[in-house]
Amino acid sequence: MATLKSDGRRGLLRRGQAGLRRLLIARVGNVDPVLVIVCMAIASTQTAWSVVVPVLPLYATEFGANATQLGLLIALFGIGRLVVNIPAGMLSERLDPRKMLLVSVACVVVLQAVTAFAPSLTVLLVLRFVAGLAGGMAITSGMTLVVHLTSSADRGRAMSLLQGCQLIGGAFGPALGGLVASLWGYRAPFLACGLLATLVLVFGARILLRAPATVEGAAVGSDALSREPATVEPAAVEPAAVQSGAVQSGAVQPEPAQPGSAQPAAPERSLLRRLLGDGSFLAICAVGFSVFLNRFAGTQSLVPIIAYTVVGLSVGQLGGLMGAVTFTNLILVTIVGRLSDRIGRKRVIVPGLLVVAVSQPVYALTSSPMAFVLVTLLTGIALGFSGPTPAAYMADVAPADGRGTAVGIYRTFGDLAAVIGPIGLGWLVDHTGYQAAVLTLAGVMLAATVIFATVARETVGPRAAHPHATRPEVARSS
Repeated sequence: MATLKSDGRRGLLRRGQAGLRRLLIARVGNVDPVLVIVCMAIASTQTAWSVVVPVLPLYATEFGANATQLGLLIALFGIGRLVVNIPAGMLSERLDPRKMLLVSVACVVVLQAVTAFAPSLTVLLVLRFVAGLAGGMAITSGMTLVVHLTSSADRGRAMSLLQGCQLIGGAFGPALGGLVASLWGYRAPFLACGLLATLVLVFGARILLRAPATVEGAAVGSDALSREPATVEPAAVEPAAVQSGAVQSGAVQPEPAQPGSAQPAAPERSLLRRLLGDGSFLAICAVGFSVFLNRFAGTQSLVPIIAYTVVGLSVGQLGGLMGAVTFTNLILVTIVGRLSDRIGRKRVIVPGLLVVAVSQPVYALTSSPMAFVLVTLLTGIALGFSGPTPAAYMADVAPADGRGTAVGIYRTFGDLAAVIGPIGLGWLVDHTGYQAAVLTLAGVMLAATVIFATVARETVGPRAAHPHATRPEVARSS
């Protein structure tokens, strides 16, 4: 009898996984289900974090936390991500990034659940830091896997899909957290937040692990975003390169090692020197810093301060405005990815960031509600327009044997902005006024945009530094 029950459970799990794969193929069309699983895993982790946002301050007050301790509680999560990004990127080049992603997502679920039973503020602080480590590991290994699963011809669309999933998760989480807390108390969201991630792990793990961890130009794998065989520009690739599959950016390159294989990797010091000596890579890291600074110190901190204390908006009015920006970005995200794959990354990144940098000073010039609404809509949409493209550009310029490390460094720049930005701009608001904080935010964005526009090379499109050739589809995952 026990054997029959066990066989029944395994059969149910297999049918669920098969059903999920059919659903993904039917709903997502030309997008590989493996890539969708990766994006859903990362997005479910994002949801797990955002679910607890409305209740974390209230939960902390049960332990007698003051404002400083609450700030530390929030900052420790970001510090954990900041600490782990580069080591996680390096590990993803030595280990299988698919398994790293699954293990780290599982760790996030477990740690959030354990947080619901924290006996003291000290334990709560430790758990938040460790959860940041697991979260950083999940995002870095997941982004590395997206890079490995795509080529420069479709990477913009892949990053757009990833950001779209993250936007949905980030928007859905706080509403779910507030509802669960109102029904079952402040600790309940920490238990409920991992539900989506658990479902992704249960039904998506087998699909993910059965697929090859494809690297651009490798002889084994699939075009992750196109279900049709890709074509190769005959003038750009030698016949021998087509046979070996070693095609990258129109030039013949040595076939890169599979992630997690035993082939020797380049020494870390040499790899870091190459990355930090590449002006294009440093320029896109500066862009990533400015984007994260605007997202965390601007949209989530400075803009609400101005809305409530200067313009006089209500919580509902600001929430509706932010919701409109998020909804518009969800519509634009796929268009932006396809556009950057077609006309080039710089042609998408530079205009969007320039609009943000030029528009933001209006916050400091007027307290008109209409002007505030227009600037918030314009900057939010412009930032979302260029949002997924910097990550695609970073992957384009990263060396084939160091993409995981490149992702880790890129995310370190972003998380550094997320940690120091709210504190630094908050200090400016307290000591010099919000106008100085607005101008500083706009100045950082403008400086990063100018540096990127003048230093960085184009990687795809008609102005690319090298003609682009897409690699042939050799094998598809079952």
